[in-house]
Amino acid sequence: VQERFLADGNDRLKLIVLLCGEDDDKLQNAAAGALAMLTAAHKKLCLKMTQVTTQWLEILQRLCLHDQLSVQHRGLVIAYNLLAADAELAKKLVESELLEILTVVGKQEPDEKKAAVVQTARECLIKCMDYGFIKPVS
Repeated sequence: VQERFLADGNDRLKLIVLLCGEDDDKLQNAAAGALAMLTAAHKKLCLKMTQVTTQWLEILQRLCLHDQLSVQHRGLVIAYNLLAADAELAKKLVESELLEILTVVGKQEPDEKKAAVVQTARECLIKCMDYGFIKPVS
């Protein structure tokens, strides 16, 4: 399936990214889950995701701020996959509002419901520290 999304000349990846921006929570949840799986599997898909539509960053930020925890977690996993895929792409993400979103989510006290969300945001921030884009607060 991943090869179909990697192939040139189709809009499959663009469709998945745009579906992540829809208002229907179930559709958004499914599309974000698919995108999280795809970006985890191939670094090329992480880079391609940023080229299929100009709205990708705005959509990703909305996912990471979603009020439904399952959608928010998927958005943060996508963000982590993009950060881990490529240093230049990570730099672009850090220079956007996404860093502020990750910081706010990562600073939350993790309760039972939010544990996975907060942990994923913190893993994103650790990845940013690994690149040297941000410094840990002492």
